[in-house]
Amino acid sequence: HPMRRLRLLASIFLLAALLTSCYPEESETPTPDPDDTGDDVSETPPQEGYLAADDIFTLNYSPGESLNPLTSLDVYNEQLFGLIYEGLFALDGELKPHPVLCESYETRDGKVFDLKLRDGVKFHGGGALTATDVVYSLIIARGTAKYSSRLGDIEDVTATEDGGVRITLKKVNYCLPSLLDVPIIETGEADKPEPRGTGPYIRDGQRLTAFTGHRDYGPDTLETINLKSFPDTGLAAAFTDRTLDLIGYDPTGPLELNIHLLHEKRFYDTTDLIYLGFNTREKTLSDVTVRRALMRLVNAEAISSDIFDDAVRPSRFILNPALGYYTEADTRGYEYSRQDFSRLALVAGLADANGDGYLEHGTEEISWEFIVCEDSPRKAAAARRIVNDMQNVGLRVELRTLSWEDYEEALREGDFDMYLAEAKLRADFDITPMVAGGALDFGGASDPGYAGVIEAYLSAPEEESRARAALELCRFVAEDAAIVPIAYKQYAMLTHLGVVSGAEPSESGLFNGAAQWSVDMGRR
Repeated sequence: HPMRRLRLLASIFLLAALLTSCYPEESETPTPDPDDTGDDVSETPPQEGYLAADDIFTLNYSPGESLNPLTSLDVYNEQLFGLIYEGLFALDGELKPHPVLCESYETRDGKVFDLKLRDGVKFHGGGALTATDVVYSLIIARGTAKYSSRLGDIEDVTATEDGGVRITLKKVNYCLPSLLDVPIIETGEADKPEPRGTGPYIRDGQRLTAFTGHRDYGPDTLETINLKSFPDTGLAAAFTDRTLDLIGYDPTGPLELNIHLLHEKRFYDTTDLIYLGFNTREKTLSDVTVRRALMRLVNAEAISSDIFDDAVRPSRFILNPALGYYTEADTRGYEYSRQDFSRLALVAGLADANGDGYLEHGTEEISWEFIVCEDSPRKAAAARRIVNDMQNVGLRVELRTLSWEDYEEALREGDFDMYLAEAKLRADFDITPMVAGGALDFGGASDPGYAGVIEAYLSAPEEESRARAALELCRFVAEDAAIVPIAYKQYAMLTHLGVVSGAEPSESGLFNGAAQWSVDMGRR
């Protein structure tokens, strides 16, 4: 089969800030060093004498679930949205935005943004993309559960006389483009089960067909992509049988994928933060010097490698290292160290005052409860590792593994001393929901300085000044130690060996930047 170029663009963006400590996780497979951005080839040999099942590029989808990109939460259909719809921007591998339907933009103050739209963009019905469509899509999306958090800071969005779009924010945020990979649909179609988009493919029953009106359509475009429904438990077999050609998955999940042929895995960074939180309302843990000491007992690197099989990016700071705003040297002094714990414990007044082998805070006995959701085995194992490290230095800490309902109630009621959780942050990394009474502030991270360092970060107009402000934000969070980052999750894309080249999946979706992809079905 001749080499054909698969021209695609991404528009998928995951949910806004949401606690996902027990969020159902899709699948699991051994993974390489997360710092390796190249393709990883499985060491499992292919089945001997195997004949390819078909010569049609096939993706998984859920025929009984919604295909509306503004409301659907189905993981497989969301992956397909990157082929059918496009956003104003998309995130690259470093979680930085690049223009898609927006050709360029200007802002003088970080509060009012004027966007120039790309010329010649057409919807699947043949109509031209206009500013009215963009305004309509953003207003509708702002009112949905899926995008309300991300777009909640938009005060107004209007079409301008020159055919552009003006977005006015409630507060300064130069990182706004990072939030604008929301799928754009045609005006008046929000209530339809499958509104028209501008992406390079149109769904036609059980297949996607190339949209000849797309700006990237050409002689090398792959004309047809097959759609077929596979259960989670059948993904590995379908991929091994070559009836499924691509899998997007969470490698840290509980479902193991046993793939018995050579294949490639591509990893991409996300905004999903795994972290330890303290209840700062508890008498001893209200002492910041105590929290700073305990932070040195969180071995992020060992948890990432031993428990999450390097399918995460360890992070000592609150912002994802993939952003490039700080170096490893900047994080020195905040890493796991029993020696540093012992030194800081003395400062905090933690010592075995009565000789019983356990540490007290002054003359008061310490007894803490650490909660974690039992539905996520790896997070439960990470919590157990932290508890063991605390017990080994003489701290009384008991681990409670709870059902999702009980865990959620305990967080809501403050019935814990420590907890392990996962939160999906917005792509601008505004951590406001996690502190100062925000929706994810379960432990009472109430230092009044949070507002200032967050505002300084979002208000920095240039990359250099933003990097400085980002480092200050990271250090502030680390010094307060109410929230202790452990790792950012990395998701993966699985393809057959040699079939797909040039793929660059990102937080904006598996098909991000796929206009540069090449698909050679003859390599199967």
